[in-house]
Amino acid sequence: MLGTTPIGTDGLGRPEFANEIYDPNTTTTDPTDPAKIIRNPYPGNIIPSSQLNSAALAILARYYPAPNLNVAPGVLPNYAFVANTSTKSDQVGARVDHRFRNNDTVFFRYNRSNNNQTSPEGFPGYSNELSNYARAFAAGYTRLFGSNTILNIRYGYTQTTFSRFDEPAGLDFLNALNFALAAPPKNDIPLGPGIGITNGYTGVNQFAAPVGPQKIVTIMLTFQRLRASTLLHRWHVLSHP
Repeated sequence: MLGTTPIGTDGLGRPEFANEIYDPNTTTTDPTDPAKIIRNPYPGNIIPSSQLNSAALAILARYYPAPNLNVAPGVLPNYAFVANTSTKSDQVGARVDHRFRNNDTVFFRYNRSNNNQTSPEGFPGYSNELSNYARAFAAGYTRLFGSNTILNIRYGYTQTTFSRFDEPAGLDFLNALNFALAAPPKNDIPLGPGIGITNGYTGVNQFAAPVGPQKIVTIMLTFQRLRASTLLHRWHVLSHP
């Protein structure tokens, strides 16, 4: 906010005020000291819209609403809104067991979990997404060869995917800023520039961390003779797409 009491004078004898904004296009040599420069202040301490950066204006229009709290200029916080954190969780599981004969049994099992959380960021209409998805499949076969001999075969498959996203700025917004030329979207996620503002103002995060899918396959064969020895083979495979 522009001060009302002069804090000094410039080389032309004009009063200077705290927080006064000067027009860089009016730079000239100080007539009293050629080693220094002086500039004209903007009328009303307002920068003309024609001199404002178009990218900065687009960022303000997209993310920064007008203050809605009755506080003095420069006092923070100056904006408040109400938003909810929502959680969606879906889980399902099923198992089937079957006995062919007294000495032959099989089972099949399937589990699926899909958990998602949406949380508000610093501005309305701008959110953060967390997602955790997993599915697992298992099968087993057991064969009895007598009163003291058992064969077990097991198979397991697990796939997990985890991701965290700030709401992407969008390709249209990136193109409006010419930001897509400097940082093209990766993994079809059009993230914009991260925005940081000093003096306590809220910034904008643009972060994404898609992890997965990660796949784990386990195969185990056990041949056991009671009161004797056990023959065990296990295969464990961790893979990425």
